[in-house]
This record gives sequence, C-alpha cells and structure tokens, in this order.
Amino acid sequence: MGGCGRGTPRPASSGVGPDASAHSTSPTSPVVQEWVWPLDPLPEVVRVFDPPAQRWGAGHRGVDLLGSTAQPVLAIGAGEIAVARPLAGRGVVVVSHGALRSTYEPVTASVHVGQHVEAGEVVGLLQSARSHCLPEVCLHLGLRRGDEYVDPLSVLGPRVVRLKPVAPSDRRSAYSRQAEGRERVAPTSRAAAGPSPRRRLPAAVGAGAVLAVALVVSSLVGRHARG
Repeated sequence: MGGCGRGTPRPASSGVGPDASAHSTSPTSPVVQEWVWPLDPLPEVVRVFDPPAQRWGAGHRGVDLLGSTAQPVLAIGAGEIAVARPLAGRGVVVVSHGALRSTYEPVTASVHVGQHVEAGEVVGLLQSARSHCLPEVCLHLGLRRGDEYVDPLSVLGPRVVRLKPVAPSDRRSAYSRQAEGRERVAPTSRAAAGPSPRRRLPAAVGAGAVLAVALVVSSLVGRHARG
C-alpha cells in the first residue's frame, strides 16, 4: 500500500457514533460512522492517552502508535481536511468529523484543506523526524470534541499495548536472585560456626603438652624441697 487514495484499513468499529458527524447510507438509515485504525497493519500502542488533571497541565493528549518511516497514514473516519501543514516544525493533518476532530503527526500531508476524505483514505506519510518515540517511529493520534481531548481508542476499539522493554540486568528470575542471595549468605554462616574440629585439634594437643610439662616440673620441685 502506498501513495494517495483509499488504503486497506481494518475497521475497528461500525455503528452509531454518538458524537460524530452523520454518515448515512440512505435517507431512512440510522446515523452510522465507521472508524478505522490510522495505520495498517494494526499497530502497537506504545503510549496511551493520559490527559492532565487541569487543561493547562502536562500530560499526553493522544496515543502513540508504532509505525515506520513513510508509512501511509489513514483517516480514522470520514470528514473534511481542516489542517494540512507543518506546525511548530512538525507536519500535522487535522480531519473534521463534525463534532470530533482527529489529529495526525508527524505527517507529510498528501491532502489539502477543504478536501473530503473517507474512513481509511490516505492523508499523508509518516515522518521519522520529531517523532514522539525516538529512536522509533510512531504516529501521534489525537481526538478532540470542541476543546476537550478524547481518548482516540474509545472509538477505535480493542488495541495491542506493548509493555516497556525490560533491561537485560532485570531479566534474571526471582529464583536466580534468591539462589544468588543464598550463596552470599553461606560464607557468613560458615564463619559464624567457627573452625572445624580438625582445626581445633592442634590447639588441644598443645594445651595438654603444656599441662603435662607443668606437672612434671611441679613434681621435681617438690622432691627437691623434701630432699
């Protein structure tokens, strides 16, 4: 898949979009909005939505999806291109879906403002420069309802979340660490037990010899005194 046009996305959900623009198939059909993932194949989520407690505070106002350089980026829903240009040095595309607006960055746009796009249509190519996930490449996907940030995964459905990499030094099992601890404790235990009986034998023999000599000398002195 590449270039502009409609991609081959995975539909994540299809049904009533409570806060999205209408996408009807006939005048009498229910209001339906199709939502699809912006990367194909289904990407890993490397950072989840974590909005600040206060609007002006620090936080993560979207999700980061693992991708690759120049990978096609797809509109998650039908709508009209509202922004397609660099902002603060990073390529940004914004699609208006009525009450909702989806944001994609960093992206080299292949669409223009005012253009209508369908769900799954390519809006640009993923950039590696100024990625949120350096040295890896990822797409930052945002979703807003007016001034309120919304979790994009709330419309995309189930996701794959990658756990943080574990450092090699932390990959030892608890059993290995416990065994290592026992090895460190063992020498201390042996030292506390004192020397072995074989090592005490020479000292005991030496003490007995000294005692015998003392007795002999004492006996000789007594005889000399009596004589």
